[in-house]
Amino acid sequence: MRQFGVRLLQLIPVLFIVTLATFLLTELLPGDPVVDILGPEARPEQIAHVRHELDLDAPIVTRYVHWVGDAVQGDLGKSLITQRSVSDTLKTRLPVNLELGFLAQLVAVLVAIPLAAWSAYRAGRFFDRAVTTSSFGIVAIPPFLSALILVAIVALKLEWLPNTGWTKLTESISGNLRYIALPVITLALGEMAIYSQLLRSDMAATLQEDFIYAARARGLPNRHVLMREALRPSSFSLVTLAGVNLGRLIGGTVIVEKIFGIPGLGTAITQAIPSKDYTVLQGGVLVLAVTYLLINLLVDVSYTFLDP
Repeated sequence: MRQFGVRLLQLIPVLFIVTLATFLLTELLPGDPVVDILGPEARPEQIAHVRHELDLDAPIVTRYVHWVGDAVQGDLGKSLITQRSVSDTLKTRLPVNLELGFLAQLVAVLVAIPLAAWSAYRAGRFFDRAVTTSSFGIVAIPPFLSALILVAIVALKLEWLPNTGWTKLTESISGNLRYIALPVITLALGEMAIYSQLLRSDMAATLQEDFIYAARARGLPNRHVLMREALRPSSFSLVTLAGVNLGRLIGGTVIVEKIFGIPGLGTAITQAIPSKDYTVLQGGVLVLAVTYLLINLLVDVSYTFLDP
């Protein structure tokens, strides 16, 4: 618990840098949001009135302090275009990305662990070479191409799953899983290939340790040796990479969202850029950054459980 508190305190300067960079990012963008809202034909007094209403006439330091203070309380302002609360928009979008990211990671890890364990046990043999070759081939295929291949085969030719659309988990679990299956598989393929090779390399080294020979000398079955004795000390690199990739998956699924018609946070952010909806852009980037930092905090703390 003490280590968790120390790590949490270390996040404070990082959060300061993240919030400052996020705020300045939109400040440096060209154009005037007030003119974008009212149009180029707006009169100067109208522009001044709206600028005052949005607090854009205040000094940049004052606006930053107010923005951070409101964000800490869960208030990220209103959309400049729709006038809808940014917090409400993100509350409906972020769960989509969280579900997509967590399920993709879960599938990738559950498939990668047994593949890596058996490959390490059969190092240099046919199964190991086949898994390694397949992994390199999968990594070479970009996610958008994997998505298009899966849509062409699974959705259009075999008609097993829908290719676009979305159903909330709260509305229908089965419907939600049908729509999210192909996006999850698309994202999990690349992660699975990387995880299996990373864990295979670490486990191959661990299997040469003295305590593994001692476990085998006691007559323990291979499954026990691989999944109990060798897996935990070999999983540091896997846990680190999985934690980093989870944050990336949650915030970096824009292409997959577009292909499969998923109403995620990435889509909201990309739509906010051309429309110059700065408040949505600020709020979305901030939420993704904080989520990424918290995931990495949990990864750091998990090391204690992996190696007390």
